[in-house]
Amino acid sequence: MQAGPPASAAPAESTLLLRFGELTLKSDPVRRRFTSILRSNIEAAFVREGLDCLMRDDFGHLYVDTTDLERAAGVLSRIFGLTSVSPAALLRSARLEEIAAFCARYALANLPAGARTFAVRARRTGSHPYSSQDVARACGAEIQRQAAAGGAPLGVHLDAPDFEVEVEVRENLAYCYARRYPCAGGLPVGSAGKIVFVLRGEPAEADLDARAAWMLIKRGAFPLYLVAGDESTRTPAPAAAEALARLERWGPAHKRWVVADPLDPAAIASFAAHGKGHAVAYGARAEKGDVKGPATLAGGLPTFHPLLALSDEEVAKIPV
Repeated sequence: MQAGPPASAAPAESTLLLRFGELTLKSDPVRRRFTSILRSNIEAAFVREGLDCLMRDDFGHLYVDTTDLERAAGVLSRIFGLTSVSPAALLRSARLEEIAAFCARYALANLPAGARTFAVRARRTGSHPYSSQDVARACGAEIQRQAAAGGAPLGVHLDAPDFEVEVEVRENLAYCYARRYPCAGGLPVGSAGKIVFVLRGEPAEADLDARAAWMLIKRGAFPLYLVAGDESTRTPAPAAAEALARLERWGPAHKRWVVADPLDPAAIASFAAHGKGHAVAYGARAEKGDVKGPATLAGGLPTFHPLLALSDEEVAKIPV
């Protein structure tokens, strides 16, 4: 391959590349349905945060265009169903020499201070006259050429590089990125039925209830919050309100009902019937092998205890 064109302005990161986790294991019809739910959840989160959002997908990734990539990446990190997100520079071409020149300019513009070695990780989807390995080789050679021309030569180290740049060629587009922000994983909220989540009024209990709810919301449950508080004014108790606020950052869509005693079986059954809930859950812990608190909260509804088998250290690591 001939040397690329002279270096020009560094490509700007203009889009967010979103990666799925478990969704990729589903059948095509289920994956399409779950992806539609995920898109709706992303749009709702962006509206809530006052961010603009233009989405597209190619059945391999979702892509989000927005004017504030860094802030949007923070919002996306709390969307269940995504595993990671990368701010990426987009090239509207799949010609190998153009990809190599584009990747080199992007890599050198984002090279950390003091970096002496690099690696290119390439992936490819679609029909092209080259392989992913060809992309990595061409990009690596062009990075070295441009770096040497700039007076700061770089070496290649595939096992432990100082800097990595990733390239994805998807049909007639190419994406370059150098950062991955981890996301929540799991399944999209609303893809696995509705659960009544009890949020009690005492601080320690409300904290455990929030952590228990988070675990099941991560598995796709749509939350119906039964919140301790003043029924006459519909005002949650302070600890329950704080737990609810923590959970809302992870799944803004929900229904709630404020009651004096959220463990009251009649209140649970009524709210479940009204919200079409399939089960109830709260943050019960184990004591001497038994459930500390009611094992069953409402007749006819399964009661889930997500924290029961976890150690105190594992419970404390739940990031809500």
